[in-house]
Amino acid sequence: MVDLEPILTLPRPKRVVGQRSPARFIYNYHHSQLYYSINHNLTVIHPKARVAYSPPTPSPHVKSPPSLFLSFIFFFFLVSYSFFFLLFVSFFCLNN
Repeated sequence: MVDLEPILTLPRPKRVVGQRSPARFIYNYHHSQLYYSINHNLTVIHPKARVAYSPPTPSPHVKSPPSLFLSFIFFFFLVSYSFFFLLFVSFFCLNN
């Protein structure tokens, strides 16, 4: 985890009209470093600081896509039923 002491001792920037957030924290995933940005001037919090990153969990309302096995079964039944339907239609048409 990151030591919060250098973060708390940084000077608070003045708020500028028309600027949403003058100060923000930026995490560099490639170098695993945490930066403190004041008006796009990046300052490394600590060069050896590592942040425990956990990927965002999916929302429970978003359904996961169907597995490959289920889609293969669906495709197999779709093809087989369409084949038998065409066979039935062709047999019915040939007998008339």
